[in-house]
Amino acid sequence: QNQGDIVLKSLTLELIEGSKGQFAIGQLTLPDGRQFVDVKGTTELHGRELTFTDLTLLPNLVVQRLQADLANLPNGPIPFDLSIASGAAKIAATGSISGIDDEISATATIQIDQLSRSHLAQFVTLPESPDWIAEHLILKTKGPFLRPDLMQADLTLEASGSLPSPSIQGKVVTQIQIANGHLQVIALELVSAATTITAIATAPLPKQRKVM
Repeated sequence: QNQGDIVLKSLTLELIEGSKGQFAIGQLTLPDGRQFVDVKGTTELHGRELTFTDLTLLPNLVVQRLQADLANLPNGPIPFDLSIASGAAKIAATGSISGIDDEISATATIQIDQLSRSHLAQFVTLPESPDWIAEHLILKTKGPFLRPDLMQADLTLEASGSLPSPSIQGKVVTQIQIANGHLQVIALELVSAATTITAIATAPLPKQRKVM
């Protein structure tokens, strides 16, 4: 195995029209070295609509549902429905994807509840930052993924965080919008003890997103 490779060992994918089947992976190694072992779930196939349920990636990370209608491959639209649970954290996403073989475009609504920095750090490497928790986030987006200037998006966020030294705890409520090639912070409120800070801002977006 070379560094950066994806290695898959022992795959079982059972697709039965109109009925439930099995999905299992003995071991999956990602380019960063992270491993998923003994991944198991259930499949269900109706025509070109494929559904995975109760897909256990880790003991504390379960894809409760992943459904995609593949009838319009490759250009789409491809409707999808996703829900993930990990402890108290919940992630749900619905929408559709188009242009997989050309310019990827998506229309989606994503909701995240009770996701903390410490919990997320169990699964991905994060930069150093104070502790925080996203108590409630809703993102609605539409447009080509690699063209921020053509995207439309609305984000609302309720979060809280803390600094160890000096000891500061606060809550953040914000609403951000992307439209007409600009990112706009429509409302940003930071509340800590008796202090409240509010702000608004706007900035132009690049025409092309850099792909690493």
